Parts: sequence; structure tokens; C-alpha cells
Amino acid sequence: MTDTPVVVVSGYLGAGKTTFINSILRGASARITVLVNDFGSVNIDASLIANANGDTIELTNGCVCCAVGDDLSTAMLGIIESGNPPDMVIIETSGVADPRITSTYAHIRGLRTGGIIVLVDHVNFASQTGNRLISSTVERQVAAADLLLVTKANGSPVDSTGHSIRSINPSAPVMTVEECDVSVLTGVNMSASSGGTGSEPHETCH
Repeated sequence: MTDTPVVVVSGYLGAGKTTFINSILRGASARITVLVNDFGSVNIDASLIANANGDTIELTNGCVCCAVGDDLSTAMLGIIESGNPPDMVIIETSGVADPRITSTYAHIRGLRTGGIIVLVDHVNFASQTGNRLISSTVERQVAAADLLLVTKANGSPVDSTGHSIRSINPSAPVMTVEECDVSVLTGVNMSASSGGTGSEPHETCH
């Protein structure tokens, strides 16, 4: 049996993780299990919900969303021991979490690391990195990324944000994203294994 890839989705508070996770759940054709701290942070589209039972919501496209709180390891073991693992597991971190720590859960037998996606808030990134109270958290998240998605660009140039990102993480590919679908996840492993392209933001997902 092939190990299930685990992708970590991270980004500072307000970066757009909720929108991104919802776009994944709406557009998925594969069976994906998304692990979140609480359902309230995701606001799953009611039209997608097939069944809700306690801490688990089953979606009409076969995806599952689980609220795990502080018990992530138990949730991960439960996925493997279910006998019917999904095609992919996505872990949404809290806005101040270190994604590298979260990604260690991908080393449980039956799972494998699928990479770390970090969302970067184009509107607020400069002020965040200039704020001594939060800059280390934001920069640590960016440095951990295998793929960086710049949010809230709304078609405007993101060169300044791109250059700032490059100074922190010179190797991970950078893409702009307004509402990215699940297809972006297929590139995460490739980015991690190749060391990235080193390019400026160059692509938009729709």
C-alpha cells in the first residue's frame, strides 16, 4: 500500500487559509481528509456537507473534514488505522504555528511528507515583517515553505512582496493565488525535491 501524502497548509493570521481550504474542498476529485483546529475557522459550504457527526464532517465529494484541536497525533493514527486511508491528508495549522513542527506528524508509518504550503498576505506582509512582535513568526513560516502562495494581490503587481519573500526563502516556488484549487497540491512534492526554481511570483491559480 502506498503511503498517504500529508500536506501542511500554513500562514500568518488573516493570510487566507480559510478561503484556500474551502477551494480545495470544493474542487477536489480525490479523497482528501482535512484536519483543522475547529470547524468555525473553515466555514465549510453547507451545500458540500453530506453528513456531520461530532468532530467529523463528510462531504458530498468524498472528502472529510475533521476538527482535532490539540490531539493531532491521535487523529493521524486514526486515519491510518481506519483501513481506508484517503488519497491525501491536509493539515491546516493555526495562524501562529511553526509548520515544520506540524509536518513531523507526516512521519507516522503509513504517511509521508507531501510538503508545506505557506500563504503570504500581500497587503500586510511588509508591516508584519516590520513588526518586531510577530516578524519572527511570519519569517519562520515563510522559511519553512516548499511552496509559497501570495494572497490578496487582486491583480496588482507583487514584486515587492516577492523580493521580500526571496530574502527569507530563496528556493521555494512562489505563485500568486486569488482562489486556488486542489491542482496546486500536485506540485508541492516536486518543489520540495527539486529545491525550487528560485523564480519570482509567476503564476496565478483559478
